[in-house]
Amino acid sequence: MAKQCSVCGKPIGFMESFLDLDTANHYACSKCNDIISDFSRIWSTDSVEQAEEIRKQADEAISAKASELTNPQILRDYVNHSVDKKISFILKRQQRTEEQDTFTPDEADSYASLRSKLILSTAGTLEGYSIKKQLGVVYGETVFKPSAGQQFASAFGDAFRAFSFSAKEMKGQVSIIEEARKFAYVKMMKAALELGANAIIAIDSDNTIGDSICYLSLYGTAVYAEPKPE
Repeated sequence: MAKQCSVCGKPIGFMESFLDLDTANHYACSKCNDIISDFSRIWSTDSVEQAEEIRKQADEAISAKASELTNPQILRDYVNHSVDKKISFILKRQQRTEEQDTFTPDEADSYASLRSKLILSTAGTLEGYSIKKQLGVVYGETVFKPSAGQQFASAFGDAFRAFSFSAKEMKGQVSIIEEARKFAYVKMMKAALELGANAIIAIDSDNTIGDSICYLSLYGTAVYAEPKPE
């Protein structure tokens, strides 16, 4: 059954791209999606002020086209829901800047188990699969502070490797970051499975590496996909 744009009321073509508005059977056709084409910046913003400015700009763009739309409020609801979700994420991250997450062996086991249940891709599509449902954006973030022992061991090993012309990276620091990334993946994959997803597409990351506090965020779109018939 062909989808219908919830914003302008027009049918969405079979080959036409569309935006899932994260609500029950609400979609925006490519034309209505273009009204808020700059709204995707919300996912890379890192301050409440920037998020609110993006909300304001999106609302102005919708208002400018409101007379041509059947239900512009649905598009506004999507914008407001997404901005509120992003602001909540930013505030939680700020509250946790002094906390330290610890990656335990149990969580390492969870990573292997969860990874076997999901297809992960940085692309927006899955080769050989049809995406039947987009379930929403999922996140996995961690704010961590390497212990004094980790910092010393990392710096000690890196100091010796720095004398080698074959050394291409500071492996002590890289090891800590890889550990944190795996921890963030666990959080993101758990969130996707809770939504009933079997894949995460369009995976991207946001990193801030400081002298003492480090922040790592992974995010992507949780989807349910089925293999295409041969």
